Amino acid sequence: METVFEHHVVFLLSQIAFVLVALAAASATALPTGEQHWPAFKQFMLEHQRSYGSDRETEKRYEIFKENLKRIAQRNARGGAKHGVNKFTDLSPEEFKKRYLGFTPPPGFSNSTRRTNSSYGMLFRTLRTSQ
Repeated sequence: METVFEHHVVFLLSQIAFVLVALAAASATALPTGEQHWPAFKQFMLEHQRSYGSDRETEKRYEIFKENLKRIAQRNARGGAKHGVNKFTDLSPEEFKKRYLGFTPPPGFSNSTRRTNSSYGMLFRTLRTSQ
Protein backbone atom coordinates (compact mmCIF):
# COMPACT_ATOMS: atom_id res chain seq x y z
CA MET A 1 0.00 0.00 0.00
CA GLU A 2 1.34 3.43 -0.96
CA THR A 3 1.93 6.09 1.58
CA VAL A 4 1.06 9.71 0.93
CA PHE A 5 4.77 10.46 0.56
CA GLU A 6 5.25 7.74 -2.06
CA HIS A 7 2.19 8.99 -3.93
CA HIS A 8 3.67 12.53 -4.06
CA VAL A 9 7.03 11.19 -5.23
CA VAL A 10 5.39 9.21 -8.03
CA PHE A 11 3.31 12.26 -9.00
CA LEU A 12 6.38 14.55 -9.05
CA LEU A 13 8.41 12.05 -11.05
CA SER A 14 5.61 11.74 -13.62
CA GLN A 15 5.44 15.53 -13.89
CA ILE A 16 9.22 15.76 -14.36
CA ALA A 17 9.09 13.04 -17.01
CA PHE A 18 6.31 14.91 -18.81
CA VAL A 19 8.32 18.15 -18.79
CA LEU A 20 11.44 16.35 -20.03
CA VAL A 21 9.52 14.71 -22.88
CA ALA A 22 7.97 18.06 -23.81
CA LEU A 23 11.39 19.74 -23.78
CA ALA A 24 12.90 16.97 -25.90
CA ALA A 25 10.08 17.29 -28.42
CA ALA A 26 10.45 21.07 -28.49
CA SER A 27 14.20 20.89 -29.02
CA ALA A 28 13.77 18.33 -31.81
CA THR A 29 11.58 20.83 -33.64
CA ALA A 30 13.34 23.96 -32.45
CA LEU A 31 12.92 25.71 -35.76
CA PRO A 32 12.01 29.36 -36.02
CA THR A 33 8.24 28.85 -36.02
CA GLY A 34 7.65 32.27 -34.47
CA GLU A 35 9.22 34.13 -37.39
CA GLN A 36 6.98 35.82 -39.93
CA HIS A 37 8.37 34.00 -43.00
CA TRP A 38 8.27 30.51 -41.50
CA PRO A 39 4.75 29.73 -42.83
CA ALA A 40 5.81 30.80 -46.33
CA PHE A 41 8.90 28.58 -46.07
CA LYS A 42 6.78 25.62 -44.94
CA GLN A 43 4.47 26.23 -47.92
CA PHE A 44 7.51 26.44 -50.21
CA MET A 45 8.74 23.10 -48.85
CA LEU A 46 5.35 21.49 -49.53
CA GLU A 47 4.93 22.94 -53.03
CA HIS A 48 8.44 22.07 -54.14
CA GLN A 49 8.66 18.76 -52.26
CA ARG A 50 11.65 19.81 -50.18
CA SER A 51 12.89 17.93 -47.16
CA TYR A 52 16.25 18.50 -45.59
CA GLY A 53 18.46 15.99 -43.81
CA SER A 54 18.62 17.78 -40.47
CA ASP A 55 17.28 20.71 -38.48
CA ARG A 56 20.58 22.47 -39.12
CA GLU A 57 20.16 22.15 -42.91
CA THR A 58 16.52 23.27 -42.64
CA GLU A 59 17.58 26.35 -40.66
CA LYS A 60 20.30 27.11 -43.24
CA ARG A 61 17.79 26.83 -46.11
CA TYR A 62 15.33 28.99 -44.18
CA GLU A 63 17.96 31.72 -43.77
CA ILE A 64 18.73 31.57 -47.51
CA PHE A 65 14.99 31.66 -48.23
CA LYS A 66 14.61 34.83 -46.14
CA GLU A 67 17.55 36.51 -47.90
CA ASN A 68 16.02 35.63 -51.25
CA LEU A 69 12.68 37.08 -50.14
CA LYS A 70 14.48 40.37 -49.41
CA ARG A 71 16.12 40.22 -52.85
CA ILE A 72 12.73 39.54 -54.47
CA ALA A 73 11.14 42.51 -52.66
CA GLN A 74 14.02 44.81 -53.70
CA ARG A 75 13.75 43.77 -57.34
CA ASN A 76 9.98 44.13 -57.37
CA ALA A 77 10.29 47.61 -55.84
CA ARG A 78 12.37 48.69 -58.86
CA GLY A 79 9.52 47.82 -61.19
CA GLY A 80 9.82 46.09 -64.51
CA ALA A 81 9.88 42.31 -64.16
CA LYS A 82 7.81 40.61 -61.46
CA HIS A 83 9.84 38.31 -59.21
CA GLY A 84 8.48 35.72 -56.79
CA VAL A 85 9.10 32.50 -54.90
CA ASN A 86 10.01 29.58 -57.15
CA LYS A 87 11.87 26.26 -56.95
CA PHE A 88 15.21 28.08 -56.59
CA THR A 89 14.31 30.22 -53.55
CA ASP A 90 16.16 27.96 -51.10
CA LEU A 91 19.43 28.22 -53.05
CA SER A 92 22.09 30.84 -52.41
CA PRO A 93 23.18 32.88 -55.45
CA GLU A 94 26.46 30.94 -55.45
CA GLU A 95 24.67 27.57 -55.41
CA PHE A 96 22.36 28.67 -58.22
CA LYS A 97 25.28 29.85 -60.36
CA LYS A 98 27.22 26.66 -59.76
CA ARG A 99 24.27 24.37 -60.54
CA TYR A 100 22.58 26.19 -63.38
CA LEU A 101 24.86 28.77 -64.99
CA GLY A 102 28.19 27.01 -65.29
CA PHE A 103 29.20 25.25 -68.48
CA THR A 104 30.99 21.98 -67.94
CA PRO A 105 32.43 20.74 -71.20
CA PRO A 106 32.23 17.03 -71.94
CA PRO A 107 35.45 14.97 -71.85
CA GLY A 108 37.58 15.60 -74.91
CA PHE A 109 35.98 18.98 -75.62
CA SER A 110 38.29 21.87 -76.45
CA ASN A 111 37.81 25.30 -77.97
CA SER A 112 39.73 24.29 -81.08
CA THR A 113 37.50 21.24 -81.54
CA ARG A 114 34.40 23.38 -81.19
CA ARG A 115 35.61 25.98 -83.69
CA THR A 116 36.73 23.56 -86.37
CA ASN A 117 34.02 20.90 -86.13
CA SER A 118 30.95 22.96 -85.41
CA SER A 119 28.36 23.39 -88.14
CA TYR A 120 28.78 27.15 -87.80
CA GLY A 121 32.53 26.83 -88.36
CA MET A 122 31.99 24.60 -91.37
CA LEU A 123 29.43 27.02 -92.81
CA PHE A 124 31.79 29.95 -92.24
CA ARG A 125 34.69 28.12 -93.93
CA THR A 126 32.42 27.15 -96.86
CA LEU A 127 31.23 30.73 -97.32
CA ARG A 128 34.76 32.09 -97.01
CA THR A 129 36.27 29.67 -99.53
CA SER A 130 33.45 30.10 -102.06
CA GLN A 131 33.99 33.83 -102.38
